[in-house]
Amino acid sequence: MFQQSRRSSASSSEEAIAAEKDESAPRRGRGGRPPRTALMQGIAMLSRREYSRHELGNKLRQSKEGFSAEDIETALDRLTDEKWQSDLRFAQALVRMRGNSGYGPLRIRNELQTHRIASDEAADAMLQFDGKWEAIAVEWVDRRYGSAIEGLNRDEALSVLRKASDFLTRRGFDYSTMRVAIASLEKR
Repeated sequence: MFQQSRRSSASSSEEAIAAEKDESAPRRGRGGRPPRTALMQGIAMLSRREYSRHELGNKLRQSKEGFSAEDIETALDRLTDEKWQSDLRFAQALVRMRGNSGYGPLRIRNELQTHRIASDEAADAMLQFDGKWEAIAVEWVDRRYGSAIEGLNRDEALSVLRKASDFLTRRGFDYSTMRVAIASLEKR
């Protein structure tokens, strides 16, 4: 009885080896799983964070799976149709994240353009942001330069105000918002 079961396991392993060599058998990916499709890869990526359609397409093109352009476009269309991927949702998340990190509307709009978000969706995302740009600018200037300006003479204070202005420009704030933030700094 022992010998008989041993023979059957040996024959099953031989069959498995023969099936691996058979090229007509379905290909298997890592761990014996079937290889991922572009749709499956896209869903897996979107389960971690939001992506713009453009960014997701680039990621799928760079995938080591080697998806065809047609498969990628089909997957992107289906992901969009089934609401897995949304450029508006991506834009809202990006505006919220960057705004809460102290970046201004000019820089955020520029970043949305680099992700190829349509201008109407970018405008909607910017309008839906519940943060106040002036309050964000005042907070960041105060955080960065608030203690540096105290007790300085006029020339030194002007130098700090100029640095604060340059800082806000780099962060993407417009002139009127910058004036409000600098005025709050001057009052200290």
